[in-house]
Amino acid sequence: MEKQAYKTKKGITQFKPVLTVAEMSHYQFNSGTGFCLACGAENDGVDPDCLRGECEVCEAKKVYGIEELMVMGLVNLVDESPATPDFEADDFALRAADVAEFQQHHQQKESR
Repeated sequence: MEKQAYKTKKGITQFKPVLTVAEMSHYQFNSGTGFCLACGAENDGVDPDCLRGECEVCEAKKVYGIEELMVMGLVNLVDESPATPDFEADDFALRAADVAEFQQHHQQKESR
């Protein structure tokens, strides 16, 4: 899994996962993978909705489940092959809409 550095509101450098649509589907349906915002390491055995778990690598309490990161808007979703001539802009828009729908559904589920 790739990672991308970003700055928090407090100016701290953290990392967020960069996923293709296929990777997102894999992580969504094969739960158990978390991501450390502090060092960018993948962590196994993590619930999809994990918040502030301890990292296996750096021991920071910054591990989140992939689904939780999606809800928080901390997953950078990229297309597998943006340079492919058959690529349709509508395909990516549909995928982005799927992510937005997933986030909305998860927020509704949490508010119950």
